[in-house]
Amino acid sequence: MKKTKTIGLTALLALVLTASVPAAIAYFTTYASASGTVEITLQAETEIVEELPDSRSKRVQVQLSMDSRPVYVRVRVFSGSQYAIDARPGSNHWNQVGEYWEYAIPLYPEEGQNMTDPIVFGIEDAPSDVVQDFNVIVVSESVPVEFDEEGQPLPADWNKTIEIERGEG
Repeated sequence: MKKTKTIGLTALLALVLTASVPAAIAYFTTYASASGTVEITLQAETEIVEELPDSRSKRVQVQLSMDSRPVYVRVRVFSGSQYAIDARPGSNHWNQVGEYWEYAIPLYPEEGQNMTDPIVFGIEDAPSDVVQDFNVIVVSESVPVEFDEEGQPLPADWNKTIEIERGEG
């Protein structure tokens, strides 16, 4: 009986103390407001432009959208074919680095500077009856251009990663 009375009084005391604490102290928050709208772009948007000049090749260009920031681009091709893929760059701006073809100059969102020169991928040594099953997948990657103090573009850093810092709690 004494134990039940003690538990009841403790519960009543806890209820009274909880009810007397203002609701604003129950949790902490910050409040911010803003008016107006501003659209921002955090990444560049590129598009692969492909043409099929014949049954043995694919002509590829990478185009930067007009509302993006300047970027470097590179492409990589994949094929399930047992035949090697041959690359024929349309200019000396394309350089093969490992499995990638990197475009040496940055793309800018201005007309005339927003598309790479073409590069053609194809198969040369396959019999003509195999060519109908020719399938090449082209993937492009981009990295934002960084500039030095004079405004000149620095070389592309393909090892750069996005780091996200999060607060504790």
